[in-house]
Amino acid sequence: MKTFIITLVFVCVAATAGTILYLNSHKVPPPLVPVAESSPTPAEPTPPETIVVPKPEQPRVISEKAVEPAPAPVSTPALESLKPATASTPHSKAGDTLVSAQTSYGDRWALLKKLKKLYTKNGL
Repeated sequence: MKTFIITLVFVCVAATAGTILYLNSHKVPPPLVPVAESSPTPAEPTPPETIVVPKPEQPRVISEKAVEPAPAPVSTPALESLKPATASTPHSKAGDTLVSAQTSYGDRWALLKKLKKLYTKNGL
């Protein structure tokens, strides 16, 4: 009985592995055969197309008496709301220094060590 169960398990594992390999095998699609399409011959000849050429526009003449309108003032209230409400803090200065392109790697590393020491000292 024990031999039968082991044999049955082995056959099931082999059948499962065979099925997986069969389904995952790369099958080459058959080569595409070019299809020649024939165009229908018209019973009656089609009339030639007429081409319409637009008339050239005349250049506009601006008189010397014309007055240019004053440019409208552009206000940007949305940009004003993005500005910080308070003066820069030491934390924001540290952040600006860390993300600045002019700051060297060594300076960034030293600043990070300093901030870590400050935060661990204060229990933050």
